[in-house]
Amino acid sequence: QMVKNRLWNGTHAILAWYAHLLGHATIGQGMSDHRVAALVEQLLKAEIRPALLAEYPQAAQVLPAFTQTFVARCRRSFKDPCLRVGRDPLRKLNRHERVLGTIAMAHRHGIATDALEFGVALGVMFALHPDQAEARESQAIRQVFARRGLIEDVLCWQGPWNGQPWAGLDPVEDAPLLSRIAGHFARLRAGQTALPDPA
Repeated sequence: QMVKNRLWNGTHAILAWYAHLLGHATIGQGMSDHRVAALVEQLLKAEIRPALLAEYPQAAQVLPAFTQTFVARCRRSFKDPCLRVGRDPLRKLNRHERVLGTIAMAHRHGIATDALEFGVALGVMFALHPDQAEARESQAIRQVFARRGLIEDVLCWQGPWNGQPWAGLDPVEDAPLLSRIAGHFARLRAGQTALPDPA
């Protein structure tokens, strides 16, 4: 279940957020865009799979099949709306959840997470999109962001959510990570929608 959550669910959400930003209505349409497909490939091959292998060596035999199945399903998902898959971005950006939790796992093993960090910025961009104005989960992000216009405030927010404390990042301990995510977010807001090549 952990492998599925890290490999499929996090990638699925980021795929939906990116495809939505680029104007695609469904997951299948998004995967037909070379930019989306390239991001998914980087997420899976360069970041999530290596992190999972380092954390769970016993999963080595199932990871290739899991990856192939996931990509094949996404390519066929022409009736699966990005709005459905990308919903509830606040829950998905909890520090223990599928995206930031995978970043933490990768960092434990010295694996860079540029695409995952780009994905975090995409999740907040998704929440700020005009078509998310009435979505309850996105409203929470929008309200925090409106105070100062900083993605760091969103990711470090602490408060109750659905009866549980919402776990945000730490502004001091996680400062380097927050800075990198903020850089991606600034470029996205400036209309630079491609993930920059690593330096």
